[in-house]
Amino acid sequence: TYTQSSFTADKWGYKINSNTSIPSTITSGYVPFVSGNTLMESDTAVNHDEAELSLAAKIDYLQPSGSYSTTLNFNIVAHPLVDYIQDFTPTMCRTLASASDYTVVDKRDGNDYTVRWINGDCWMTQNLRFVGKTGDPAGTMTLDSTTSNVDTVYTPTNQLNITYTDIRTSPSFTDAMLYDSGDTTTGVWYNYAALSAMSVTGSSNTNEATQSLCPAGWRIPTTSEQSVLVDYATEFNPSVGGYWYNNTYNYPDYGFWPSSTASAAQNRYEVQYNSNNNTMRITQVGRATGEFIRCIRDDNRSLSDASVVNMQDINKQIVANTVDGTTKTLTDSRDGQSYTVKKMGGNLWMIDDLRFGINENNPNTTRLELHSVDSDVTTDRVLENVYDLATYGSSNCYGTYPSNPTGAGYTTPCMHSKDTTSGTLGVWYNYAAATVGTVMNAANATNTTESTESVCPKGWGLPSYTQTQAIAGQLSTFVPAYDGYYSSGTMTYNAAYGFWWTTTAYNNSMRYYLRAYLAGNQLASFENGSRHFGFQIRCIAK
Repeated sequence: TYTQSSFTADKWGYKINSNTSIPSTITSGYVPFVSGNTLMESDTAVNHDEAELSLAAKIDYLQPSGSYSTTLNFNIVAHPLVDYIQDFTPTMCRTLASASDYTVVDKRDGNDYTVRWINGDCWMTQNLRFVGKTGDPAGTMTLDSTTSNVDTVYTPTNQLNITYTDIRTSPSFTDAMLYDSGDTTTGVWYNYAALSAMSVTGSSNTNEATQSLCPAGWRIPTTSEQSVLVDYATEFNPSVGGYWYNNTYNYPDYGFWPSSTASAAQNRYEVQYNSNNNTMRITQVGRATGEFIRCIRDDNRSLSDASVVNMQDINKQIVANTVDGTTKTLTDSRDGQSYTVKKMGGNLWMIDDLRFGINENNPNTTRLELHSVDSDVTTDRVLENVYDLATYGSSNCYGTYPSNPTGAGYTTPCMHSKDTTSGTLGVWYNYAAATVGTVMNAANATNTTESTESVCPKGWGLPSYTQTQAIAGQLSTFVPAYDGYYSSGTMTYNAAYGFWWTTTAYNNSMRYYLRAYLAGNQLASFENGSRHFGFQIRCIAK
């Protein structure tokens, strides 16, 4: 969007020649220095490439005499033509596979797979087809920790050898069994002894799978991680192929993928796909059954990792790896606002009030736009008319409460910012705005269930009543702001109380909220308030 005419005085810029590897958008005229510009790019491997770079500064006659300088940082990135799945990091996945599938290659046998960044995690979106390294005798797998998800004691010179048999024979909880149809779409059916690389065997075993046939850096997902897929069937790209048990082929219109989590001595939780209605759900399966494998990228990072810079970088694995009490300032990639977050009570919380939409709010109406790629929504949502909570009227934020609980206050999104310049005090949202229009009219039956979408960043959401109970009393760790709430266009209890929305319904027209009380030095989560009130938001990592 920058052109030569948009330069201001004392603005540095650059111009490069018309080398074919240079994006055409920056080959005509001088371009102002901004971060993130790509000077050169190539779709093919090159051993040598060059471009001529010219620098200039715009100085007008009002500029005082003196020396003018600038600093340039050049980053040269060598992107390999082949991305191996073993080397494919979570950061690479988020960058390259957020909008669509990305193809990677397994070093062990050359099989290629598509992967996808789904709601904060990197998933294989094709079934595993590994049956042994190239050149191995039929019926034998050799695995080591440099390329496979096995214990580090297994090295290229001390490999784990697994002999497998045909799963279409008698079932087994102890012996590794599989069946390879040769179909690259279907993949390979494995029993649990095989898919867990013999880490879970025997008829009575509730241990978590510590190894798997997944590539190094990848593993079998937990049932908690699989539960997210229920809302992301399209992104997961499910395939059908049923399962094998005791030489019987069952449910060809379904797909089944076991988790690492035990549901009973002989069973594991799994995610199931039904192609007849395109739905996914969590069920359970016996470990002797032959099913598919979809691996998830292991993320060993914590909040302190240098690559975790945006709110949208957070996932469950990062939260789990972070020690309670850890804090960090992260940036919301949607608008550049920064927030301090803290791990407490086992969860990662914002300890600043959300300010999303702060620059759009005005005394009349505003348009609030959210996208599933960076916001807590399953599909892109646009709120065309968001009214100002500070303006009372029967046609916008409050209606005729309490005599009309289905009135405008429950059907119209409203918000207000106390400080539109610095944005340090957050934004007040009524519940329709807080849930981006997904919880509105009180007559809607879904209003008594947990709200699932919000104005929070991707990977974050409104806390539940149960989650607020876990930190009730931890006033100093929550660092509350006592900014009150809006009701009927008036600020109430400012400088004495703080109020923050939760997902949990009290009844059709009211929701539980988290409250801070200055005089009593309390942080409590047992209150409930009308959905037309304007409360603030502290998001929690999902």
